[in-house]
Parts: sequence; structure tokens; C-alpha cells
Amino acid sequence: MHRRQLTPSLFTMKMARINVSITMSALLVVTLILLLTSLSLPSFAQKQPYQVQAAAKKLKFEIIKEAKHDKRLFTQGLLFNDGNLYESSGLYGRSRLRVYNAKSNALVKQQGLSRRIFAEGLTKIDNELYLLTWKASKLMVFNANDLQFKRSMPYQGEGWGLTNNGKHFIMSNGSAQIFFRDLKSFEIIKKITVKNRWRAYNKLNELEYAQGHIWANVWQSPFILKIAPDSGQIVGIADMSELIKRHQRSGQSQEKVLNGIAYDPSKEAFWVTGKLWSKRYLVRYR
Repeated sequence: MHRRQLTPSLFTMKMARINVSITMSALLVVTLILLLTSLSLPSFAQKQPYQVQAAAKKLKFEIIKEAKHDKRLFTQGLLFNDGNLYESSGLYGRSRLRVYNAKSNALVKQQGLSRRIFAEGLTKIDNELYLLTWKASKLMVFNANDLQFKRSMPYQGEGWGLTNNGKHFIMSNGSAQIFFRDLKSFEIIKKITVKNRWRAYNKLNELEYAQGHIWANVWQSPFILKIAPDSGQIVGIADMSELIKRHQRSGQSQEKVLNGIAYDPSKEAFWVTGKLWSKRYLVRYR
């Protein structure tokens, strides 16, 4: 008995069936892979901050008080402690530290710095003041009572803003990152990137830690940011253009930028000012 021979048409039909079978099997495998992948996506997505974070709240402010401010000062750091305001002023050959009585605004003491130093952010821990330098790559430590220099600690890169939360120094360097540093060694412990959802904010300058958040000036902008210290997410933005317009008029120096944030816990309000401004303002955010 002879084996039946396949005609071309029968051969084509069988090959088509085989191809369909292979295609269906491949589709089934792909479907299973996609199904398994989709089941794991929610847990992955929950780890992405930009997918769950709300946009930053627009903060409003009211002016509680105004005080005179020396318009010769290139304000870099500002802080409130025990009824006094401490201020660092920058520029080569003009850098200095000042202490004022916050209630009367009287100058209590001041200390000029080396002409080679460009002073930057300032913070206070116990009885010591800690001052960043712009490009000298050293943290300078002063006695808070007489403003006399005590010692210095090295670090890499530029120094811009400085504050502390009682556990770490918190520092900016003009980028979108904030660095948490050890109180004794000044070594970096961790860093966060400051962002509103997925948009990073560069040029972070003066810093203040208050009300459980980091507050930051953004250089050459009208904004003060309220930042969650764990994630770097911006939870509030205050537009201070109203104050800036009082000091930046047509033909005047564009160096008169907003800079300087100091929290007064007794009033639950912030002292804010700017470089070369003639006034500082006590404001409350809401």
C-alpha cells in the first residue's frame, strides 16, 4: 500500500495550522508575562514619589513687623536664638558677623573677617556659631558670646546655606541637593534632592530648619520653599515678590536678591530679608 502523497494545497494548509499553533502559543506566553508584570507594577509604582506626591501648596504671608536693616550688608545667613538675631554678611573684604537684639533691633556686637573669606550660611549650636565659606572649603567656628574665631573644619566644594535640626548640620551648595552632615566631623551622612513632584529646584541658598521642615531661599528667585526633610519634596512655596519689589527698582542693582530666613518660635513667625536691603520683615505664613 502506497503512502498518500501531500498535494501543495494540503501542505500549505498544514503549514498554516502549524504557524497558527505556534503564534497562539507565543501569544499565550507573552500574555502570561504581561499579566505577571502588571501584578507587580502597583508595588513598584508606590515607591515612586512623583506618582503619589501632591503639588506644593502656595503659601500666603502677612507682615507682622518691619525693622531697619543695614543696606550695606550682603546677607548670607540669618538666625534667631534667645532673643537675638545673628547675621553673616558676605563679599571678599567685607565679610562679617553681627548680633542684634531682636526686640529693639540694636546692634549688640560685630566681628569683621579676613579679606580672603567670603562668608556664607550661618547656624548656632549651644554656644558656638558655625559659618560656611563660599570657596575656601572650610567651616569656621566662633564663640557665640564674643564672636572670636575658635577653629575650622574642611569640606569639599562650595558652601551656600547652613542650618541644623539638633542632630545634623543641614547644608546647601547652590545645587538642587541638601546635605545632612555629622555634628562633630562634618562628614556627609545623607543627601536629598529638592523637588516639586518630579521637577528639581537648583540654586538652593540660605536655609532654616523650623516647624519640622527645611525652609530655603532660591538664589535670584522670589521663592521661599518649605521642604520635607525626609524626601526632599516641596510641600509649600511662598512667593515673596511683594517684598522684592520694594528693594529692586528700575536701574538698581540686581544683587538685591531675597536671602535670609530666621524663625522666631515665640511668635511662630519668620524674619526675612535680602542682600543690600534696607529692611527686614517679620512674616507669618499660612
